[in-house]
Amino acid sequence: MSGVPWWIGKLRTHFAIAAGKVDGYAYLNDETQPLVVRSMRLQLFVYAALIAASFAVGEPVFVTYWLLPVAVGQPLLRAILLAEHGGCSNDDDPLTNTRTTHTLLPVRILMWEMPYHAEHHRWPALPFHALAAAHESLGPRLAHVARHGYLGFHLVLLKSLAKTDAPDGGAIR
Repeated sequence: MSGVPWWIGKLRTHFAIAAGKVDGYAYLNDETQPLVVRSMRLQLFVYAALIAASFAVGEPVFVTYWLLPVAVGQPLLRAILLAEHGGCSNDDDPLTNTRTTHTLLPVRILMWEMPYHAEHHRWPALPFHALAAAHESLGPRLAHVARHGYLGFHLVLLKSLAKTDAPDGGAIR
C-alpha cells in the first residue's frame, strides 16, 4: 500500500527508456520510440531542474510540494486502485478487468466520477460527467461492482483473505 515497489519500478523504467532501452515495449514502433524517449528525457530534466531550483532557493520546495504529497497520498491511491482492479481478470475486456464502485456523491465529485471505473475503461474518451449515465446501460453487464463503496470493498477483501479454506480462495466480486 506504500507504493514503494511501484515507484522503484517507475524510476527504473524512466531511466531505462531515457537511455533508449525500449526493446520490451511492443506497443512502441519506429515512429513512436524516439518521441517516447525524448518525452522521458524531458520529464527527467524537469524533475532535475526542480530539484536543483529547490537547492538554489535553499528551500525544500520539490520535497514539500511534490514528493511529500505523493508519499502521503500513495496509500489512499493504492487503496483506490486495489478496489478498481483487485480480483478482476487480467484480460483486455473492460467488463471483467475493472470494477465500478458505488459511493457517495461527494466522493464521486472529488474523483471526477472515476468510481465509474469500468465505464471509464470501456469508453476512455467519454467525458467524466457522462460516466454515471453510461453506467445505466453498461452496469448490468459488469462482472465486478462494489455496491458498498470503497470501505465496503476493503472489508470484503480482508474477510476474503482470511478465508483460506474457501473453495474459490475467498474470491471477491
